[in-house]
Amino acid sequence: MESFPRLECLVVDTQDEVEIPDILLNMPSLRHMHFLGGGYFSASSLQQATNDESFQINNNMQSISVIRISDETDLKILRCSPNLRRLKVSIRSSYSFDFLNHLESLKLKSDNLLSSLFSLPLNLKQLTLADARMSPETNGDNWEIGVP
Repeated sequence: MESFPRLECLVVDTQDEVEIPDILLNMPSLRHMHFLGGGYFSASSLQQATNDESFQINNNMQSISVIRISDETDLKILRCSPNLRRLKVSIRSSYSFDFLNHLESLKLKSDNLLSSLFSLPLNLKQLTLADARMSPETNGDNWEIGVP
């Protein structure tokens, strides 16, 4: 990938989930990453984000799809992409996405029961819930827009 310094869009067309190499997260020209079978952050990225208090990556990412979010470390890596406008994620639990200030479109895919609090950014224009099951007692009462 280093030989494509001007690459702006990457589409990985496979049914398999793929590991996102560290180098992609540090390509300033890359704006769009699409993993049709899904993607997940590499073990080395996760380890760096866990061990380094001042973890930073240098990117100008505007859209990512579909990425698996498994824990807060994945979210810490996403925080390094403040310009994200479109995001499609596969989640197993409820997370706060309100730190993505420029996010306009969010698609959440979850096979699990979603019952806890979601915090969403104020700029959100489109929210899609795919395969999401919400607990009967929730009824949307635990969803907050722009409130940390």
